[in-house]
Order: sequence, then C-alpha cells, then structure tokens
Amino acid sequence: MTRRHPVQAPIHIWWTTATTARWGKGPVDWAEHTTGPVSVETVLGDHMDAVYSIHTHQRIGEALAAIKTAWG
Repeated sequence: MTRRHPVQAPIHIWWTTATTARWGKGPVDWAEHTTGPVSVETVLGDHMDAVYSIHTHQRIGEALAAIKTAWG
C-alpha cells in the first residue's frame, strides 16, 4: 500500500483526542492510500481508552458489518 499503489478498499480510521491534540489532526491522510472511501471518527482519550471503549468496539462492529454487506 503506497500512494503509487493504493488499495481498493474502504478505510475506517479512529483517531483519539490525544492524538489529534498532539498532531493538530490525524497524523496520516489515509485518502492518499486508497481509492475507496475513508471515514474518520474521533474517540475520547488516548490509545488505551480506545482499546477499552465499548463504544469504539460497537462502531468497529458496525463498520465491519457495513463492509460485509457492501462487499459481500
């Protein structure tokens, strides 16, 4: 996966508020690495908060279900 050879798939990104506070935005522009759609969400806290967040797990499940539906 590079800018010269992007993947052909949707990408779902979850940045934490700690990351965006540190960088001023998400540190990677994933739209440069795919020809598919990119969705970006923000999770309160830092990485470990996101790992343990039930809400984050629910959103990941929803994103995976949508991909399964769309891509068969």
